[in-house]
Amino acid sequence: MLAEEAASPTIELAEMRDPHTFSIKGIPLTYIHMLVADWGGRTTLEGLTTTEVCRRHVMPMTAHTGLSLCAQLFVAAADSMSNKVCKRTVTTVTTRFIANVTSKTTTISTTLSPYRSSCPVQDAHWFVSHAWQFRFLDVLDALDAFCDKQAIDPATTIFWMDLFSNSQHDTHKKEFKWWQTTFMNAIRRIGNVAMIMQPWDDPLPLTRCWCIFELYAASVTGSNFQVRLCCDLETPRTTPLIRLVFQVAMTHDQTARFMEEMRNDPETFFNVLATVRCEKSAAFLEADRDSIFGLVRATLGFQRLNQLVLQTFASWVITALEYEARNSDGLDQLQWLNSLGTFYNFEGRASASEEMQAQCLKAALKLCGKEHPTTIDLMISVANSDVDNGRFKEANYLLTEALNASRATNGEFHNVTINIRFMFSYLHRQEGRYDLAEASLATCFSDSESHLGELHVITCQILNLMSVLKLSQGRYDEAKKLTQECLKRRLAVFGPLHAQVVISRHNLAAVLKYQGQFAEAEEILLDCLQICRNEMSDSSVFVVIFRTALARLYHAQGRYDEAEPLLLNIYSWRKEQFGDLHSTTFPIRKDLAELEEARGNYQVAEAMLSQCLADCESTMGQYNPLTLEIWNNLGRVYLAMDRADLARDTIHACLARRREVLGELHPSTLESMAILASTLAKEGKRDEAADLLQKCYEGNLKVLGLLHPKTVEVLKALDLLLSLP
Repeated sequence: MLAEEAASPTIELAEMRDPHTFSIKGIPLTYIHMLVADWGGRTTLEGLTTTEVCRRHVMPMTAHTGLSLCAQLFVAAADSMSNKVCKRTVTTVTTRFIANVTSKTTTISTTLSPYRSSCPVQDAHWFVSHAWQFRFLDVLDALDAFCDKQAIDPATTIFWMDLFSNSQHDTHKKEFKWWQTTFMNAIRRIGNVAMIMQPWDDPLPLTRCWCIFELYAASVTGSNFQVRLCCDLETPRTTPLIRLVFQVAMTHDQTARFMEEMRNDPETFFNVLATVRCEKSAAFLEADRDSIFGLVRATLGFQRLNQLVLQTFASWVITALEYEARNSDGLDQLQWLNSLGTFYNFEGRASASEEMQAQCLKAALKLCGKEHPTTIDLMISVANSDVDNGRFKEANYLLTEALNASRATNGEFHNVTINIRFMFSYLHRQEGRYDLAEASLATCFSDSESHLGELHVITCQILNLMSVLKLSQGRYDEAKKLTQECLKRRLAVFGPLHAQVVISRHNLAAVLKYQGQFAEAEEILLDCLQICRNEMSDSSVFVVIFRTALARLYHAQGRYDEAEPLLLNIYSWRKEQFGDLHSTTFPIRKDLAELEEARGNYQVAEAMLSQCLADCESTMGQYNPLTLEIWNNLGRVYLAMDRADLARDTIHACLARRREVLGELHPSTLESMAILASTLAKEGKRDEAADLLQKCYEGNLKVLGLLHPKTVEVLKALDLLLSLP
């Protein structure tokens, strides 16, 4: 049973005498420290887990009543006022606590019952979630650090801890209804939950069923779940939208270690949570685990609960990084801001990431100079964004500056230098300069294997790009072998759930798709999508990547009705989060238009592409590769609609722009050339069309190779045109 809200003192006392009552009462942190002193001090408890402290100290203290320590203190205080002496109370500690508190403040609470002025036990302000395997003193130190960080008075703030607030002699099985009502109501009434999160690199609470359930209860009841930040969480329609303020309590040492790792490598966060599966959490009592799992499955579901864990911790990390950036200056502040920008990118907030890192680079150049490691890292990050957005000249300049600085500072075969050389290969591949990319990758791969090792992360990245390049060239068998080798190495280093392994599996699915092995590709994509949805929110970059890949796979097979809801879901979320005019929204709008084109709904496709082109051009510029791709697709739709004049003018202008931006031999330029040739052929201009197809064939032959599907397709079109009478 649960003590009723606003119960009278008489009813409240009667309930506290019942060991089966689930009370929301707790004690202040200061009182717990006094208990520690009474038990012999910290030396006596050194190395003991919460379970061991319970058996050695709490259970003997409460054995004669069978109550919780809080209930025993509460009842003892009441009986003392009634001149009833209860055997073996802890009035010495209580008296010392009251004297200490009243010397600092005039009152403990304005809503005390007649008993509470002589008792530290009150309704709790914070529910403490922690694993009983923790060392008890670590829990205490984490709560001390929590109070310091939050400016909470440890003498007047009341903490609910299972060790003190629950009877340790009442171990009867809890029925399913008890979890739905009594426990959930207790969490709701307390209103705030703080999780003791340690060790940060192997979070034990996320493997314990009770801790997971406490997070779940805070979510469903709308309590504040604390980890130093606020985040709105999207919830299913069956539950109300809630506001979570999630705070993690760590010791000062654990906090320092965690933040240092986040500053050096923000990706660590995702690696730590990669193994978290709420449905794999354990409990001391199997019956408790079964009851909790039953409730989760009947309401929120484990997939949503897994997402909730990641979302709340992701928001906590962002707030923690923002806090460190605000409270530092100079080089330290730049490093925190750079980590924050990197983390934004992991969360799919590309624009915020780019803006943050561009500002950091400008400040770093002024503060540190070109050859400082932080400046070099920032030049690489900004150059990477430039490449992805088609700003190839800007990227080339930054990478050249970074390479010269790294060679001068680190030498030719340092991991930073090799990584910059790898980035040049990536730049060449995006430019469509496949011959340069292939040559630079071969040299880069050899040096990385020799100086960094076969399993080094950079070596694997180079191997991954080599496989992607082969795929772009239509050399599918070579691409498959390289992808499988990369996957094998990444599995050996990271294990099956790491983001880099998931990326390699995505690339393997892409190879299988182009080889026509659709069933195998779909199996991989569905499995990876499930892994990502378990580990990350639906908004994470990896979830979007796999859902988009799955939609495009369905499109390639003509399964348009299955592709459409996936794309619409992604588009709806992108539009809600970033708006219709965002760089991450345009590709999905383009995909939806291509879907209508494939269905033969050309007028719908034309309207969608025309609007998308106008929006993309005004937002991202007329020279952006995505703008040019949408423009090209619009010309293709005009051709399918037999609107030859519009098709010719559109493709001709697009081809000129692509030649200017991408070069004569870029695959996208050659694609526009082939469409223009088809348009000219429809207008009866066969000689012009044949000349253009011949140039297109020679370009594809040089860049993509003889057996690439596009080369074969252009050759067939040329042969057909030349065979006409």
